[in-house]
Amino acid sequence: MKQTFSILLILVTSLSFSQEYYDTDMTREKPKLKNYYLETKTLIDSTGANPYLSLIQIFDEKGRHKIDYEFDRNGDTIARIKTTYPDKLTEIEIHSYKAEKSDTAIFKYNKRNQQTIEIWKWGEDKAIDTTRFFYDHKNRLIANFDIYDFGTNQDSLFYENGRLIKSISYDPEITDSVTYDYKKERIVKIKKFNNQSELVSEYDIEYGRIKKPKRIINIYKSYNSKMFDKKSITDFEYHNKNQIKSKIIRNYNNGKLEETTEFYYSKYGFLKESKTKDSKGKIIRQHKITLHNTV
Repeated sequence: MKQTFSILLILVTSLSFSQEYYDTDMTREKPKLKNYYLETKTLIDSTGANPYLSLIQIFDEKGRHKIDYEFDRNGDTIARIKTTYPDKLTEIEIHSYKAEKSDTAIFKYNKRNQQTIEIWKWGEDKAIDTTRFFYDHKNRLIANFDIYDFGTNQDSLFYENGRLIKSISYDPEITDSVTYDYKKERIVKIKKFNNQSELVSEYDIEYGRIKKPKRIINIYKSYNSKMFDKKSITDFEYHNKNQIKSKIIRNYNNGKLEETTEFYYSKYGFLKESKTKDSKGKIIRQHKITLHNTV
């Protein structure tokens, strides 16, 4: 479990495979809120049961996470996340669960507010996973190392003329690479290759014609599986030139609409509601988020 509130604030388009670096900004989110807590209400899910309060997040006076509670349909706490800030460059989370042993997550940052290390201490099996992040003199992410009990993994990023042009993942069993093609200042194509330099996957990105993209079309093609054509179309609407109002993502598989997810935001940038519909337009998941002020 990662910091849920940060996820709500980050508006990025996820890619279909894990080693790509479409957005390499590792700067810590530091919201300045006067709001004290946030409620997430699950209105509809695949079970079709009644709505219930699924998440409460509480913040300190600086707008930082303090305590998160995750609830089941009976109102019982199934997870509790307590976050502390022992110094300016460290965050510690204690993840406590109803039926499992607690996990601990430690996040450290440099003086430029970029994440440098992430440590997860898993309570159930007592394993420790560590990721270290490295930057160049221009504050660009150039490598990260994952250290597990069973081995290590390394991703390296390469730049040219101020642009990310290639990333390589080194694994004990597999080494693959990703290349990035640009048109003007925007990434328009991402290609993934295996350790034999064979093209495995291709991801095309088509932007809208305005400065802030009104539509992005992602076309993902896999050359070594039965999934030959996967596409998503993302439409944006803005309160003004800088603040997003809504984001609607339509996912297609071999030309057929599979799922539509809609996100709606307040004029202050906070997610207010999300809902997902199936190919027939039936809502299968829906959440409503409400911020409550201390004053």
